[in-house]
Amino acid sequence: MLIYNFGVRVLHFFIRLFSLFNPKAKLFTEGRKESFPKLESYYSRRSRNEILYWFHCASLGEFEQARPLIEKIKETQPEIKIAVSFYSPSGYEIQKNYAMADLVFYLPEALPAKVAIVLNLLEPKKIFFIKYEFWLNYIIGAHNLGIPVILVSAIFRPSQVFFKWYGKLFFNVLDKYNKIFVQDESSFRLLKKYGISSTISGDTRFDRVLANKEKARTNNLIELFAGNKKIIVLGSSWEKEEELIFNIYDPLLNYKIIIAPHEISRAVVIPHGIASIRYSMASVDNIGSIKVLVIDNIGMLSSLYQYASLALVGGGYRGALHNILEAAVFGIPVLYGPQTQKHPEAEALQVAGGGLIIPNEEDFKAMIHDLFTNELLRKGMGEKAYAFIKNNAGATEKIISEI
Repeated sequence: MLIYNFGVRVLHFFIRLFSLFNPKAKLFTEGRKESFPKLESYYSRRSRNEILYWFHCASLGEFEQARPLIEKIKETQPEIKIAVSFYSPSGYEIQKNYAMADLVFYLPEALPAKVAIVLNLLEPKKIFFIKYEFWLNYIIGAHNLGIPVILVSAIFRPSQVFFKWYGKLFFNVLDKYNKIFVQDESSFRLLKKYGISSTISGDTRFDRVLANKEKARTNNLIELFAGNKKIIVLGSSWEKEEELIFNIYDPLLNYKIIIAPHEISRAVVIPHGIASIRYSMASVDNIGSIKVLVIDNIGMLSSLYQYASLALVGGGYRGALHNILEAAVFGIPVLYGPQTQKHPEAEALQVAGGGLIIPNEEDFKAMIHDLFTNELLRKGMGEKAYAFIKNNAGATEKIISEI
């Protein structure tokens, strides 16, 4: 633990150093200065007999897994208070005003003294850690105080530190969870092999995307852009996906492209001769003749997929695939890069017939041609994608019934 605590200190030291010239690291550092004032303010005004559940998420993706649980709890037991913490700015900055939470804050450094203060001020009745968050001092601190700690939507693989000869410290903390809900059977079997009990619940994101579909906002400007053309949506794209889509661009197939880059401040390189515009500059007068629309705001993507004929989701060439379920729920084929080891839903969607892994540029070109020239193929894949979502929904109810 001495080495671990030293490592936590070193990590935060370098993030503070990095914050001198990196905007995201600066948000990370400056935001944490407000954590204890927020916690103290909440403590001072709270009722002593209230019940509070605390959800901790690394970032926005994990929050989307927590959200169905939070909203179900508030729906069935509105008197329960909810605290949500984030490790990363990409979660906190977007959800800091989340209406269902009574308190949203950055997670303070996971050092024993700070952990004790957080637990004393929050006094949570239950703590939920989402997917990959294993801050040892928080888990051990809560366990020592008798606060139930629940791990939700977890995935375990043999390559993780828990199962290595040097990972005993991390493995031992798994015993401190009161309940572990895993996404799949392989995680369940792996934990069972090492004597750790768990429950297969599935992934709460399936429930979340179904709810998103029902609440998808229409957009007159996007409808004008689409017209009667087929649309490819690049969701949370990086340079690799954008390079691929333009390298195989075929004007004869008569489609348009919407690009929602993962980092909206990054410049998207569009080849000369392809008419493009940023969403913030688009109007009813100029959008109709545009071939490529670049989204330069946050929050639109999940609704954009309703206009897509197919989706290309980013991150599959970086080992960090973004949310393919957001696209699949709209009944469209979903394409993505091959680095999907940490995302079992990607392989499962392909097996179900609703997703395609892009091995190389040549195959990608053939995929796009086949999907846009064979209506039965494209619609059939879309139906299988939606069926995949429906068949895997229900994790929220399973978890709620257990807790």
